[in-house]
Amino acid sequence: MQNAIIRLFNPCMPLVILIIEVIGVNRHSDKFHKLALNIAFYRKRKRLTQLQLAEKLEISRTHISNIEAPNYPVSFSMSLLFDIADALDVEPESLFHFR
Repeated sequence: MQNAIIRLFNPCMPLVILIIEVIGVNRHSDKFHKLALNIAFYRKRKRLTQLQLAEKLEISRTHISNIEAPNYPVSFSMSLLFDIADALDVEPESLFHFR
């Protein structure tokens, strides 16, 4: 959540989108938690470190760490979700099979 508040003051990102993002993260935090665990599961199954996955995705290791942190729900784009699925050689819907 702290991430969303910091971005609230980013003049490059529209305020309306940020408000929706903050509300969405709160309302769906349990789903973000399960999604985070699935991403970490498939990354480990592929024997990739967070750094290796981040390099494949051309994002920072910190960003992947924040995405995978189950107690720190962070929203991210569908495009990045598809890129994560491709890097992990799984179908995107596999990331949403919550156990």
